[in-house]
Amino acid sequence: MKKNLVIIIILLAAYINIKGQSAGVSLGGGLISSNSPSVSSYSTSIFLESPVLFNSFSIRLSILYAADYNQILPNSTIKYNPFIKGVSLKGLTTQNYSGSYYLDEGIGLLMINDRIFNNSDFIDYGFVMSIGAGFDLRNDFPTGFRIGAGVDYGFTFTNTYANYFSLHLIGQYYF
Repeated sequence: MKKNLVIIIILLAAYINIKGQSAGVSLGGGLISSNSPSVSSYSTSIFLESPVLFNSFSIRLSILYAADYNQILPNSTIKYNPFIKGVSLKGLTTQNYSGSYYLDEGIGLLMINDRIFNNSDFIDYGFVMSIGAGFDLRNDFPTGFRIGAGVDYGFTFTNTYANYFSLHLIGQYYF
C-alpha cells in the first residue's frame, strides 16, 4: 500500500502540464505531535506545482520536514530531537486580486513518517489543508516570483495520529 501511494504520486507529478509549472520553498515554525503533547518545531518544505484546469486550479506535490527547535540551537544537550517527514499531494485554487495580491487555498492527501519518539518509525496517512496569501511579482508575465505567507495543517488517522501545524514564509518561481 505504501509503495503504491508513492508510485501514484510520482506518476502524477511526471505527467503534469509543463506550461505554467512552478517550484518553491517554505520555511517557518509550528507544532508537531503524535501520541504526545505538541512540540515546538521549525518546518521546511519544497514543492512543485502545475496548473491542471485553466490557471486557477493546480496540483502541488510537497515534501515536508519538521523538527524540534532544539535541533538547530547551539549547545543543546538533548540527544534525540523529534521530527516528522512527509509527502503531500494537494489541489489548490488561486484567486488573483488587483495590485498583484493573491490568495491560495488547498486540500489534499498526506503521508507522514512519524519519528516523534526515538523508538518509533511509523507511516501515517491523512489529509492536509493550507491557505496562503502574498504578492505576485510577475507583473502579468508568465515567469517570475511570488512571495507570501501561509498556514498548513496536516493530520493523520492511522497508527500514531501524527499531525503538524506550520506558519511559514513562501517563495515560489514560475518557469
